[in-house]
Amino acid sequence: MKHTYRVALKELALSQKEAGRSLQFEFGSHDDVFAILERLSGNDALDEDTRAALIVGVKTLGSALLSNPKSPEMFQLLPHFKGLMMELKAVFTENP
Repeated sequence: MKHTYRVALKELALSQKEAGRSLQFEFGSHDDVFAILERLSGNDALDEDTRAALIVGVKTLGSALLSNPKSPEMFQLLPHFKGLMMELKAVFTENP
């Protein structure tokens, strides 16, 4: 089952007079990102914001890579991404 997510990013204004920029985009994942975040919530290696940024970042990167398999640039990144995923799974599985 494919999950679809919308990510919203808003720049925090430095003062009330400045309007922060924002963007939104959607991506799909075969994984339930919220379930992953829940599963890793007991891991004290990272604070909650860092953990969320890491998981969402990795999942959006994976989605971009897998959605563009014919792109030479994306194709070159795939082996490195697979290695990163294996390392992350090993680290977070060993240190729940």
